[in-house]
Amino acid sequence: RDNRCSQLGVFCYRMVGLAGIFLLLVLCTSSSVSGHKDKVAIIPTNGEIYLEDTSHFLCKVDSGTEATLKWIKPDGEEIEENTDIYKLNKIDESSEGLYITATDPKQNGQFQCQAEFDSGETSTSSVNIRVIQKPKIIGDSKVSQKVSKGNDVLLQCDATGIPQPTVTWLYNDRDVMSLGNSRITVERNKNLRIKNVQVSDAGIYRCKASILERNEIAFKDITVSVTVVPMILFDEQQPLLTWPGHPITRSIKVQANPPAIVSMTQNGAPVKIWKTASDKMTQTFAFTFTPKSKQDFMPLVVQANNEAGTSKREILVKEAGEPDTPKLSGVTSVKGNTFSLQLERNETTGLPILQYIARYKPEKEISWMERNVSSNSNSLVLENLDWDTKYQLELIAVNEKGLSKPAVHTFMTSAGDSLPDAQPVSQQRSIGIGGIIGIAMVIFLVLFLVVDAACYYTKQRGMLMCIAVNLLGKQPPGAKRHQLEDSYTRTSRKIERSTVVNVSGIEA
Repeated sequence: RDNRCSQLGVFCYRMVGLAGIFLLLVLCTSSSVSGHKDKVAIIPTNGEIYLEDTSHFLCKVDSGTEATLKWIKPDGEEIEENTDIYKLNKIDESSEGLYITATDPKQNGQFQCQAEFDSGETSTSSVNIRVIQKPKIIGDSKVSQKVSKGNDVLLQCDATGIPQPTVTWLYNDRDVMSLGNSRITVERNKNLRIKNVQVSDAGIYRCKASILERNEIAFKDITVSVTVVPMILFDEQQPLLTWPGHPITRSIKVQANPPAIVSMTQNGAPVKIWKTASDKMTQTFAFTFTPKSKQDFMPLVVQANNEAGTSKREILVKEAGEPDTPKLSGVTSVKGNTFSLQLERNETTGLPILQYIARYKPEKEISWMERNVSSNSNSLVLENLDWDTKYQLELIAVNEKGLSKPAVHTFMTSAGDSLPDAQPVSQQRSIGIGGIIGIAMVIFLVLFLVVDAACYYTKQRGMLMCIAVNLLGKQPPGAKRHQLEDSYTRTSRKIERSTVVNVSGIEA
């Protein structure tokens, strides 16, 4: 029995010890918990809200402890009920959300979430609300503008955003300020002005509004079309020359934008015209005109019109005539039985001279001899004429319309056959290829003789050396001196061989 009591006492003692340890752990845990301070946080921490957008912010106790939560505006007033701008969102006893709708750019400030715990302690967290706005092109500016060449045009670009965006103008993806065009300027209000608009200014201009800190961009394209009043171009020489029944075909060009409607009339009656080519700014037209009588030689009127305006141009038409009578006042020359005449051009009818016809005969003869002369020729040469004979000459000009009246001239060939024939003007004034070759050969021969003579006297070589020795039998300069030197050398050698001295000193 005593042993049992003793064992029971030990057991009781141990149980009491374990109970004490457990109580100690409870007290420590309670003390640790009571020393932790609950905190409240707002998610997200970034308070940027786009204008006209709604964002949600959550206020939450980090430990999940129950608390009384309330939201406070920047002016210190508590948000107690829902409005168009603020809406509360109760989630549980430790978290509550707030919806904020940004309706005003000035709706900025620090919003607070305050938590009050049962222990009487409080915790506060805040978020800085900032209203922002993406860049935006506003206003009713036109996306396409037409301007007449030479006028000014203003391109508007009204941009908004928070913060205020940077506005730049682009043309063909290049900043207009880098184009170096003094006619293009950006005004203080960011509108683009083009002065004295030219065709090269046409194209798409882009207004770009950007907020670099958020990498946000907005743009608007404006197409500029340059209208050009038609300009009629006719490069042909006027008046146009023709005659009844003879058609002429010509072309005209019209520069305009947009393309023009082109017509042609004569005295109110239409003349057929058709388009042959066209590009961005220029149209090419062709027409054929055939007068039927002398009454048809009146101006042709070309008219071109588009939305920019109307242009007219007259093309004069004149009846072509036969060539003018050639003038024979140029320089003439008679040498022996050859006659030459310089031709003068005095055509005033407008049609080009195709050729000349020269008719000539001795004065007492009946039949004429003819010779065709090119219109590009500067002179007429008649050769192998009869000696001491008086000749009649008629010169006739030929064009597309017909023959001119003849120009008449008489001349007398020289007496006798001893005088040289006259040469054409072109041959009298030049040496000729044969003369040039002859001069070159003479110069070459002189140089050859000079060089050969030098070789003869210095080196005993060359053509002269060969002629002097082989044909004439002469000795070249210095030959005797060389022979004497050779003879002396041979004699000396013989003397040396004939004189022999023995050992005793007696000649052998």
